Parts: sequence; structure tokens; C-alpha cells
Amino acid sequence: MVDDWQKAIAPAEVLPQPAPKPRAPRVKREVHPVFVQIGSCLNGDPGTVEVHFYTVNGDVVTLTERNGKSLGKSAQIYEGQTAQTTARVMARALDKQEGNINRKIEYQSQGYA
Repeated sequence: MVDDWQKAIAPAEVLPQPAPKPRAPRVKREVHPVFVQIGSCLNGDPGTVEVHFYTVNGDVVTLTERNGKSLGKSAQIYEGQTAQTTARVMARALDKQEGNINRKIEYQSQGYA
């Protein structure tokens, strides 16, 4: 006679596992650069420009790192806009969130006043 506790510790039947589904091949999207001016050219200061990267999938632009890894920010390309314009607007918004756009700008003394 087999007790319940012996059934509980007995090895379970090994059920056949379904074959894994083949994954669709990953499509490597082309990564494009977009340049955003975050500091003005003024009094001999060349200003500041940052480079951001983006990919395009249909009518959706996604900000990425240089290697194509998504930053999680995507937007649809509106009628009359280009992918680059959409990416630039998104990059400026990202810079504003990070605090780069409203930083204090140092100016040279002009000797007036």
C-alpha cells in the first residue's frame, strides 16, 4: 500500500514539451543622427549642439542610443513633417526634461553700464 506522502514525493511524469516557435528575424533599423542646438551663438561663443539618434518604422519615429537601443520615446510623423523634424522636436523636449535647455548661460562682460 502506497501512502499519500509517498505519492507526493514520487517523481512527476515528464510530459513532452511543445517545440519552441521560431522567432521572426530581427530587422536592424537604420539609426539616423539629428542635431539640436541647446545654446545660442553669442559674442564669440560658438554655442552648444547635441546629437541625438533616431530610427523610423513606417510613420513612427523612435529616439535611440547610437547603437539603436530605444530610449522609450516614440512619436508619429504628422502630415507635412519629416522624420528628422519629428526627431528634433522630441530631442528638444528630452533636453528640456533633462534640464539642459534652461541652464544658466555665461556671457562675457562687454564693459557697458
